[in-house]
Amino acid sequence: MLGPLRAWRARDTLTLGSGRQRVALAVLLLHANRPVSRDRLIDELWGGRVPAYAVNLLQKHMSSLRAGLEPGRRGRAPSGTLAWTEAGYVLRVPSGGLDLEVFEQEVRRAREARCAGDLRLASHAFHEALRLWRGPVCDGLGSPFVDMMRDQLDERRVGAIEDCMEVDLALAGPGTPLDTAVGSQADLVAELRWLVAHHPLRERLHGLLMLALYRSGRQGEALAAFHDARRRLREELGVEPGALLQGLHQRILAADPDLMTLSAPPSQPEVLPIVSPPRPAPAPHHPPDETRKPSAGRRRATARSTAANGTATSGSGTGGAEAGAAGRGRRVARPWLTPAQLPHDVPRFVGREAELERLDALLADGHDHSGAVVLTGMAGVGKTALALHWAHRIRDRFPDGQLYVNLRGFGPTVTAMEAAEAIQGFLEAFAIKPDQVPAGLHARAALLRSLLAGRRMLIVLDNALDAEQVRPLLPGAPGCLAVVTSRDRLTGLVAVEGAHAFVVDLLPKEAARLLLTRRSSAGRAATGPGEAALDEIVAYCGRLPLALSIAAARVATGPCLPFAALAAELRGARARLDPFDGGEQATDVRAVFSWSYRRLTPPAARLFRLLGLHPGPDFTPAAAASLAGLPPPDARPLVAELARTSMLSERVPGRFACHGLLRAYACELSDAHDSRDERRTTLHRLLDHYLHSAHQAGRILRPGRGTDDLPADLRPALPLVTPESPADRGAARTWFTAEHLVLLAAARRAAEAGFVTHAGQLARTVASFLDPRGIWRVQVDPASP
Repeated sequence: MLGPLRAWRARDTLTLGSGRQRVALAVLLLHANRPVSRDRLIDELWGGRVPAYAVNLLQKHMSSLRAGLEPGRRGRAPSGTLAWTEAGYVLRVPSGGLDLEVFEQEVRRAREARCAGDLRLASHAFHEALRLWRGPVCDGLGSPFVDMMRDQLDERRVGAIEDCMEVDLALAGPGTPLDTAVGSQADLVAELRWLVAHHPLRERLHGLLMLALYRSGRQGEALAAFHDARRRLREELGVEPGALLQGLHQRILAADPDLMTLSAPPSQPEVLPIVSPPRPAPAPHHPPDETRKPSAGRRRATARSTAANGTATSGSGTGGAEAGAAGRGRRVARPWLTPAQLPHDVPRFVGREAELERLDALLADGHDHSGAVVLTGMAGVGKTALALHWAHRIRDRFPDGQLYVNLRGFGPTVTAMEAAEAIQGFLEAFAIKPDQVPAGLHARAALLRSLLAGRRMLIVLDNALDAEQVRPLLPGAPGCLAVVTSRDRLTGLVAVEGAHAFVVDLLPKEAARLLLTRRSSAGRAATGPGEAALDEIVAYCGRLPLALSIAAARVATGPCLPFAALAAELRGARARLDPFDGGEQATDVRAVFSWSYRRLTPPAARLFRLLGLHPGPDFTPAAAASLAGLPPPDARPLVAELARTSMLSERVPGRFACHGLLRAYACELSDAHDSRDERRTTLHRLLDHYLHSAHQAGRILRPGRGTDDLPADLRPALPLVTPESPADRGAARTWFTAEHLVLLAAARRAAEAGFVTHAGQLARTVASFLDPRGIWRVQVDPASP
C-alpha cells in the first residue's frame, strides 16, 4: 500500500483488476481484519453517483477481487481471504502481510529503542521502516476515505523521517565514530536541506538543519537557516517561529557548548496501528527486489509523496463497520492531532445537581457512550453553561478528543452557520487540508463519519437552529457522544435519531441565590436586610441565570452597590429590562431575546407581541386565539411554534406560560410595532373571552340556584372571540380551578385600562366559584402575574 497498490502470494504477483476493484481493496486494506459495510463500499466506489444496481455491481467486484486474491480457489469454495459477514466484507490479512503494518511495527520498535538509549538499533529500525515506502499510499486511487488516509499516513511518514534524522544526527555527532549507514554531518546537512526544501513549514526539520550546520562548524549558515525559516513562516502563515526554534537560535548565537553533546532525543508518543490484529496465519514473503540504501529510500519516499499528493473527490460513506470493530474492543487508529476544542468551563458553576445526575446516568456502566443529548430551553436559561460544564466533567471518557462549534442558530448574525461550514471546521481539526475537503454537504458528512468511526469523541453542537442543521454533524457509529443545545425543541432528533431530550428549566430559588452571591465579588455575604434584597433580586430576575449573572456582575463591579441598593434600582427602573444590559450583546437581555424573536414566522411574532398584554400567569390556546383574533385551528400552530422555540413553556398540559422578562420584552415590542387601537382591541377581545367563558361555566355550576351573582346585561363578544364552553359540571369546575387566578388578574387589568363594565362583571362571575369555597384571601390579594 505504501506506493502503487500491489499484492503477492508467495513470489507471484496477483492481478487486482479494475480501478473500482482496487479502490475497494484499498478501503478493505485500510480496515484490514475489520468488517466494512456494503453501503460504505458503495459510497466509496461511486460517491454521489450511485448506479441503480450498485449492490449487484459491488458483488461482482467482490467476486472478481476474491478470484484475483485467491487464484487457486475453486468455484464457490469458502474464501479464507475475503469473506462476507453480517457486518460487511472482511479482508483477512495475516501478521506481517501488509507493508503499512510492518512500517508501524518498525517505527514503534525504533522509538522504543531510542527511549532505551540504543540509538543504533533505533536508526536501523527507522531506516527499515522508511525504505518500505515506494510513493504515496495507494498511489493513483481516489476515494474520500483513501484520500484522507493518504494524507494522515504521509504525516506519519514525515514524522518518522524527522525522528530518524534526529537519531542519525546524534550518532554522527562530534567525537562519535561515523557509521556508513548514517554518514557524516555533511551528508546529513545535504539531506536535511533537501527535506526542508520539500517541507518548508516544518519547524522541526529547520531545527535539525540548524543543529547539523552548527555541529559541522558552520555557525553562520546555521543562523542563516533560522532566518530563512522565519521568512518562510512569515510569508506563508504570518507567524513567528515557535519557542523551540527561537530557543535553538539563541543557543547558537551564544555558542552553547551543550549543542555539541551527544544525547538521546526525547521519546515520542506511540503510533497506534491502523490494521487490527489478524487471526493466526503464515506471513507471506515480501518480494526481494524492493530494498534500497537507507538514505536513498528516505529521500525517494519523500520525493514521490511530495510529487503526487492525490486530490480528494466528492463522495459519501458511513461509519457502521468501524463502529462494530470499536465496540468489540479492537485497536483502531487515532489521529496524532487530538482535537481539544471545548471552551473553558463556566467559573463558579452552581446548581443543576439534578440535571447533572440525569446526564451522568446516560454514561453509567453498561450504557452505550454514544448518540445525542439535546438540551433545550428559553434564551438565557443556561443551556450552554450546563453543556460545557458537563462536557468538562466527562471529557476523560472520550480519549480521542472533543469537538465544539457554535452553530449560530440564535445570535447577532442574521443567518445561521451552514452544516457544511461546521463540518469543514471539524475536518480541519483532524488536519485535513482545505483542498482535500469535498465540496458537497453529503460528501463532507460522510468523510466526518468516517473519521469518527471507531473513535471515542465528545462533540458539542452549541446553539443549534433546528434538527436539519444538526443531523449531518452527528456521528454515524457508536463510541461518540454529541451534546446539542438549542432554543428549539429539536423534536425531529428525538423522534428519528433517538436523541435524549432534557429541558433546562429556571434555577431553583436557593441555587439562584447562590449564583448571585458567588458571582458578586466571589461570594459577598448578604445578611439582615441584604437577605430580603437578595430574594427580591431573584424574584425580579425571574430565576433566569442570564439575568442573575448580569445582576451579580453589577454588584461585583460596583463596590459601593450592595444588594439592597440594586434591589431598589430594579424596583425603580423605568422599564423592567433596562437594568439587564451588561454592555455587550451577549449580556443584554433584550438582544438575547431578540435573537429568538426574529426567527419566528410573522404570524407567530405577532402573537408573541400581543401575548405581552395578557395579564395572567398562564393561558390556553383558545385564549390565545381570542387575543389574536384568530380561529382556534389557526392559533394552535402558532402557540406550538412559540413553545417549540422556548418563547413559551407548557407547565401543565394545555396551559402555556411566558417568563416575566420575556413578557416585558413582548410588551416593548407591541408598543413599538402595534398601534394603540390594535392593542386596546386586543385587550377587549381577551376580556370578552374570559368574561363569556366564565359566564358559561358559572351557569353550569349553578343551574337551579338563580343567577343573581352573574351579570344580566352581558354584552355580545367582539367578532373573532371564541369563548370556551365546558361540557358539564366537572369540566366547569376544572375550568374555574385552572382559570381563577387569570380571571382575577383580568378583572384588575380591566379596571386599570378603563374597561369598568368588564371589571365588575368578571368580579361577580368569579365570585360564583370562589365564595362557596371560602377562597376570600385570593380575591383580596390575588397572586401577582
